[in-house]
Amino acid sequence: WCNLPADDITRPANEACKRGHKAIDLNPNNLMIKLDYWFFRALNGDWETAIAELDKAGRSSIVSFRHIEKAKAINAYRVGSFETALDLFAQAYSPLDLLANLHILMCLGQLGRTRQASTKIRQLKSLRPGLSLNQVARLLSRNYQPALARHCLEGLQRAGFDRKACDAPELQSFAQMAS
Repeated sequence: WCNLPADDITRPANEACKRGHKAIDLNPNNLMIKLDYWFFRALNGDWETAIAELDKAGRSSIVSFRHIEKAKAINAYRVGSFETALDLFAQAYSPLDLLANLHILMCLGQLGRTRQASTKIRQLKSLRPGLSLNQVARLLSRNYQPALARHCLEGLQRAGFDRKACDAPELQSFAQMAS
C-alpha cells in the first residue's frame, strides 16, 4: 500500500504513511504508535492488512485498545454488515462521544430503525444543538475516503438526521467534491 505510486494515493496520505513507518522504526516498542498507524492505514483503504495488524498488536498487550474495535466497526459498516457495525460501535465508544453517536446513528439509519434513530438524534442535538448534516459532511470528508464518507452520510440521511440540510447547496457541493 505504502509503495503505490503517488497517482494511486494522495500525496498527504503517502507522506503520512512514510512518517508512520519512521515513527515505528524509531519507537519499535511503542504500541500506541503502531495502533495509530494501522488505524490510519485502515481508514485509507488497507482494511484487511490493517485489521490483521491491529489484532496482532492487541494480542501483544494486556490492554484493550479502542483502535481495534473502531477499525473493525468502520470496516463492518463499509461492507454493509450494519448490525455487526452497530454492536462494535456500541462497544468501542463512550455515550457522550459525538463521533460515536454519529456512527451509531448511521447504522440505525441503514437498518431502518427509525424509532431508535429519533432517540439518538435527540441525544446528538442535546450534545451539539446547532449540528447540521453539512458540518458532519465536512467532518467525514476529512476523516474518511470519499466513498466511505458518502456511505456514512447516506446512513445519517436514512436515519432522518437534518433532513432539511439534505437539499442545501453546501451539501450538494460536498457530494460533488467527494465523487
